[in-house]
Amino acid sequence: MAVEYRDRPNIKKVRHVVVVSNERATDIDVIAVSVSSQLKNQNLMFRFTIWKECGLSRPSIARTSKLLSVSSQQLQTYLGKLDATDLNRIIEKCKDVF
Repeated sequence: MAVEYRDRPNIKKVRHVVVVSNERATDIDVIAVSVSSQLKNQNLMFRFTIWKECGLSRPSIARTSKLLSVSSQQLQTYLGKLDATDLNRIIEKCKDVF
């Protein structure tokens, strides 16, 4: 999906996202975190351990400090599913930040 840069309004980049909200509200908006291959500031990020199995092409992190509220219609391509352990770790990391 196209994610807007926070420090540069109106400039967007297509990014993978991880949906962290539960399935009860997916027909409206979803809460997601963006994914990046820039492995910096890792104390606010979750580093994928099984990134290939998730459908990612290179080592990546979930930017847990950058929550997104987006319409489910903005989601474009389904890459894969995280295992429950990694998804729970991402959600816990989001809670740590907020």
